[in-house]
Amino acid sequence: MKCPLCEGNGVLPDVTSDTYQKIINDLNAKAGTKYKPSSKKTRQLIKTRMAEGFSVNDFLYVHTVKCKEWLQDPHWNKYLRPETLYSPKFESYRNQQIAVKTKVSY
Repeated sequence: MKCPLCEGNGVLPDVTSDTYQKIINDLNAKAGTKYKPSSKKTRQLIKTRMAEGFSVNDFLYVHTVKCKEWLQDPHWNKYLRPETLYSPKFESYRNQQIAVKTKVSY
């Protein structure tokens, strides 16, 4: 079976500056934050998750899910940061369903 990330050559693709920029710009837009895509720690976290097979779209999805869940909560909104979102818990965040509020009629 051919590795989808390394295209069978055993070398993982390099994560580009554009990739970091797109991911962090999306987080900043959704969470109202001002993280820098040039941060060494943030880049390492993103690179680690991408080496595990996650895509840019996975990061964008996690931002959507966690912002919807945490942004308006004074206790949890402080965790809308790369250190938390891109931690080893990233996979569980990625597999979380987007909460949908439904109207209840009585």
